[in-house]
Amino acid sequence: MSCRDISLLMSLALDEKLSESEAKRLELHLEGCSACWKEWAAMQHISRMLSEAPLMPSPVGFVASVIRRLRARQATRIARRRILLGGTTLLAGSILIIAFVLPPILDFVSSSFELFRYPSLLGHGLHLLYRIIVIASSLGKAIWLVITSLPSITSHPFLLAYSILIFALIALWTRIVIGSQRGYKPARG
Repeated sequence: MSCRDISLLMSLALDEKLSESEAKRLELHLEGCSACWKEWAAMQHISRMLSEAPLMPSPVGFVASVIRRLRARQATRIARRRILLGGTTLLAGSILIIAFVLPPILDFVSSSFELFRYPSLLGHGLHLLYRIIVIASSLGKAIWLVITSLPSITSHPFLLAYSILIFALIALWTRIVIGSQRGYKPARG
């Protein structure tokens, strides 16, 4: 065995963790290696000094101070997590509202321009007004849903994941709807 391996066995011997075969190997090596023997004697001397040294009591209030600091750190971590989760929820809600609001606004603007460009489309004004009311109603319901669900989402990670999934599905739906509605194009005659 190398001296490095024997040094490890010496540490284990001081902790009384050696098996019989390891103790024999250590003893045999120490008989033939003066450098390891000196190291072993020094380690035993230091171990005796440390075991005989009196234990110093901790200062008054030390344990309470450590516990107070640990609780403060834990409270800070929890507060940071809540802020992060709340910010993420707010961001997701804002994006969700924008996803609800932007397509109807763009649809309204494009439909309005079509009405003014082609006077024959004015007959479709009631249909446009009905669409605006339906969109505004859906938008109002979506905003109310997001506002009322914000407090419960921050305390339940499952609801946050569900909200993100719903946002992704709404974004996909919005892309499909916008892609399928290119606006009214009159036939050129």
